[in-house]
Amino acid sequence: MKLNQRFPLYKHASLLLVGLACFFFLSYGLANRYTASLELVPSVSYGWEKHIPFLPWTIIPYWSMDVLYGLSFFLCTTRRELAVHAGRLFAASCVCCVCFVLFPLACSAEIPPISNPFFRYLFEGGGLVATPYNQAPSLHIALAWLVWLRFRAHTGGWKRLLAGGWFLLIGLSVLTCYQHHFIDVPLGLAVGVLLSYLLPMRSYPRLPEGADPKRWKLGGMYVLGSVCLVSGACWLKSWGWFLLWPAASLLAVGLGYWLWGPAVFQKDEQGRQSVSARVLLAPYRWGARLSQGYFLRRIPAVSQLTERLYVGRLPRAGEACAARVLDLTAEFDSSGIVCGGKTVYPCLDLLALTPAQLQQTVELLHKQVPGGPTAVCCALGLSRSAAVAAAYLTAVHKVPSVREGIACVSRKRPQVVLSVRQVNYLLQWENKYPYINKRGVER
Repeated sequence: MKLNQRFPLYKHASLLLVGLACFFFLSYGLANRYTASLELVPSVSYGWEKHIPFLPWTIIPYWSMDVLYGLSFFLCTTRRELAVHAGRLFAASCVCCVCFVLFPLACSAEIPPISNPFFRYLFEGGGLVATPYNQAPSLHIALAWLVWLRFRAHTGGWKRLLAGGWFLLIGLSVLTCYQHHFIDVPLGLAVGVLLSYLLPMRSYPRLPEGADPKRWKLGGMYVLGSVCLVSGACWLKSWGWFLLWPAASLLAVGLGYWLWGPAVFQKDEQGRQSVSARVLLAPYRWGARLSQGYFLRRIPAVSQLTERLYVGRLPRAGEACAARVLDLTAEFDSSGIVCGGKTVYPCLDLLALTPAQLQQTVELLHKQVPGGPTAVCCALGLSRSAAVAAAYLTAVHKVPSVREGIACVSRKRPQVVLSVRQVNYLLQWENKYPYINKRGVER
């Protein structure tokens, strides 16, 4: 985008920056003043933190956040991106300042004498020595995450690595400048990740109408698991608080089954999940990978159904695969798969595909298969992909009926398991939708 084309956007960016800066200093200052007025302000820290060295020079990356905060507004290339970015920063200030007032904490680490006059000026001039409040969650860390996302989105190669390294240094500086205790850092990061997840830069597909009612049971199981982990965190305390991460992950997935559908994983057309979704849902995805590895111990990765059609699990990054892939998973990032062509149609695991979904996926396969060998993939290659493959074989008249299609897939991949509801949806699809090509498409 040329400079003259971006000028109106720069005007909006400037206004938003000034407004948010004023709000930040006002809200942060009032919260700090309130905490300073209290007679007793507690501190929460681990014993090992006393061994963290004080590094005066890290005040430079610490204060660089002010500059990077301002620059991030002018990196945005669309009004939507600018509005979402500003909304995230505003929300972060609100959430953290409310926490500062409701749960006031102080930093108990004392800043030692600083011999270098320049570093001493940066500490004293910025008020870092006299105002050890506004601790958890660290607003500095929350803002650093949100600002880094914009730099990550608009840089590549060595520039992205350099930016990532500098923001990592900013994160460490809150400890080496004695501005925060350790617990404030993951809490601040959690605020940043949650806000960037809840306020995404783009929209994602919602759960289709008429989806499998089983989603209520599955969602309830994930929410119950989340409640158990929260209870465990409250009981264990200390390092047990880190159980809140998998608890939040399971809660999000549960809400996905109940409300958000595949959008809970924020997976785009290239199979790439948002950074925030990958971080927030990492515990769930790790569990899904372990489950996948366990169930696939004695099952082939893929099974060939016809000369050009395969069914199986989703290939991993760098793994050899068919020329083309139809990715039906919502839970796995498939952006690293290298193949001749890839189509992404996210579906939640363990839910039956509706007749409308079956028709859409069959049409996608119809476009892919004539171009070369194609693998229709899900997590295990036993349910979602099997249902789509059975429908496709019927649609192109490789088999005379859906039941024959199911039997064909089961013969080639005996471990296939289709629920009663999925079979009924396949039969409904067969009665409702016309076949794609009466002469068939494969040679």
